[in-house]
Amino acid sequence: MEMLLRIIQSEVKRLDAMTGLNATEEVDVKFDDSSKFYGRYTVSAGRKTFVFSRYYFFPEEVMIMIVRHEYAHYMCHSIYRCMDHSFLYEKCAKHIGCNDRVVYAFLAKNGIPPPYTQIQGTQNTLSTT
Repeated sequence: MEMLLRIIQSEVKRLDAMTGLNATEEVDVKFDDSSKFYGRYTVSAGRKTFVFSRYYFFPEEVMIMIVRHEYAHYMCHSIYRCMDHSFLYEKCAKHIGCNDRVVYAFLAKNGIPPPYTQIQGTQNTLSTT
C-alpha cells in the first residue's frame, strides 16, 4: 500500500506543478475496497478526497492514468465548479494527459471486465463520480 500511495502522491505533485493547483494540500487520499470504482474524487462537507480502490491491482502506468482521471475531476471542480464528465472535464483531462484507453487496454489484455458505471447514458465508462 505504501508503494501505491507514493505513486499517487508523486503524480499529484507533478500535476500540481503543471496546473498551478494545490491538490497536494487540498485533497486527502484514502483507500477503500470498492469493486465498483477504480477511484473517485469526492467533496463532502467541504472536504475534498481522492478515494482509490484496493480491490484492484494495476501496474504503475495504469494507476497513473487513474490518478490523472481523478485529478481531472479535481481540476474541473476547482476551475469550473463542475463535477461531471462534460466537455469541461474533457478539456482538463486532455490538458494533463489523461488517457482512459490505457486503463481499458490493460483490462482487455487481462480479460477483466470494467466495473459497471453509468455516466451520461453510457456504460463501462472509466469513471468515478
